[in-house]
Amino acid sequence: MLQAFDVAVVEPDSGFDPRSAKTPNTAWFAYVSVGEVLPSRAYFKDIPKAWLSGSNDAWNARVVDQAADGWPAFYVDKVITPLWERGYRGFFLDTLDSYHLVAKTDADRARQEAGMVRVLQAIKARYPDA
Repeated sequence: MLQAFDVAVVEPDSGFDPRSAKTPNTAWFAYVSVGEVLPSRAYFKDIPKAWLSGSNDAWNARVVDQAADGWPAFYVDKVITPLWERGYRGFFLDTLDSYHLVAKTDADRARQEAGMVRVLQAIKARYPDA
């Protein structure tokens, strides 16, 4: 059924292997959360606690400080690269607005937005075809 679609977005922890899919005309994109992290994600334990700036109780997720200096490199190394190695060639980026849960001033929002731009630039620098 999915061969009818040009792009399919998959939850990467579902166990699906895009390399074994028999759909040559479908690009497999991994769903990734940029602004939040679930404690169930394998990389959660490696995130410095100082980078976790709040919570989204609706999803039981932690909000990540996008302005943290090491966050762009961490995100590419620990989130994007393992998915690329598993065969995903695109990424559906979600929770880009989660910083609004913790950034209450214009200055805080500007810092978070600038940090998120650095994350996106880091992804594009490493994987320009994604």
